[in-house]
Amino acid sequence: MMTLNIPDDIEQQLKIIANNKQLAVSEFVLSLLTTALKQQEKIETVSCFDLMQDGLGCIDDAPSDLSVNKNYLSGYGK
Repeated sequence: MMTLNIPDDIEQQLKIIANNKQLAVSEFVLSLLTTALKQQEKIETVSCFDLMQDGLGCIDDAPSDLSVNKNYLSGYGK
């Protein structure tokens, strides 16, 4: 069990929205927290590979050994 101190203006907004949705305020707040936690889990499980999906394979004429051949990096940063 948890107790929260919520500012009066936010409490009023929660009561209005919960009433419009025909929910108890506690049910509405629980649904908001559940949704936020699920979204956070999705954010935390996204890898760099997932984010780069659109760019993978977008260069048609790249050398096949580009990721392992150090010769391609000669002069880089100079």
